[in-house]
Amino acid sequence: PTSAAGSKGDPHLRLGHGGEADFRGRNQTRFNFLSAPRVSVNVLTEDGTFRVHGATVNGSWVTQAHVVASTVAGMLHFSYWAAKISAKTLIGWANGTCGGR
Repeated sequence: PTSAAGSKGDPHLRLGHGGEADFRGRNQTRFNFLSAPRVSVNVLTEDGTFRVHGATVNGSWVTQAHVVASTVAGMLHFSYWAAKISAKTLIGWANGTCGGR
């Protein structure tokens, strides 16, 4: 059986058929996380040092996500910037267009 794929944290990947993996990006580098007919998802990673269970980890974070997809309404362009998350609301900032609107 398949399961929902996704990513969270620094990042930990949940793969489509139930597998899991850790991903170590490179500072200020873009990676293509998904390429399929009519859709592409690219992410930007940035290095970070953080503590987990008392250990210091030199890892990376996904700080931007950019999606391009072909839809019946036209091309969808969507971007999300984690660096613009509001400390008060924890709401990030996204921008997108579909079919040129």
